[in-house]
Amino acid sequence: MQDPNDDRGESRLYIGNLDLRITKASLLKLISPYGKIISEDFLWHMRSPKPGEPHGFAFIQLIAYISAMGQTSHSAKIDTIKNKLKPLEDESSRTKK
Repeated sequence: MQDPNDDRGESRLYIGNLDLRITKASLLKLISPYGKIISEDFLWHMRSPKPGEPHGFAFIQLIAYISAMGQTSHSAKIDTIKNKLKPLEDESSRTKK
């Protein structure tokens, strides 16, 4: 079970309603830009009705890159606020002189 206080951004995704022609490699290629893939379960029919064909869904566990992007955007917001405050600080220091 995943610790709710764990901030690594690890997720297990259910991907359903997949076209039966999609391959495991193409699905992983599609998902990989969004995070580091830890594990995948691409499920296949083992018995009837269609042995060897995909079920049409998969589970993929990954560490999302979103958490790293969130930190960057937070830093950018702080820099923007500092830049807006700087002219106010300069103005108040000129007024005191």
